[in-house]
Amino acid sequence: MALSLGELAVRFGCELRGDPQLLVTSVGTLAGGTGVLGFVASAAYREALQQTKLTAVVLDSRLADHCPVAALVCRNPHATFARIAALLHPLPVPVPGIHPSAIVDPAARIDASASIGALAVVGAAAVVGPRCQIGPAPLSRRTSS
Repeated sequence: MALSLGELAVRFGCELRGDPQLLVTSVGTLAGGTGVLGFVASAAYREALQQTKLTAVVLDSRLADHCPVAALVCRNPHATFARIAALLHPLPVPVPGIHPSAIVDPAARIDASASIGALAVVGAAAVVGPRCQIGPAPLSRRTSS
């Protein structure tokens, strides 16, 4: 997916400094290149910012004058960058159903739109609602005595 800086500025309430027609297709670090959007939330990265070759950077007004590329200026660069990243890299939509390796008690109530993942265990008293996603439990860490 490619999004224009103009669209991102409007959607996320940013001040755009640069060409609104420029496109970004992914997010990355300040070391990224063409088509990549990065962010800076700390003055400690000013030198790296000044050397970046990104298409654009999300940052606050304190660092905007140090940015050599297009900038999306906002109050909270970290949160804005996270929202843009979620838009550019959406999570896969879970497929409804029960994975063959899942263990589901017959007494459990599972909505047809729910997704029960590989190796998940669903007990008798469980009620799994619409569009819920159940995955495997993490392995417990064993400690030696």
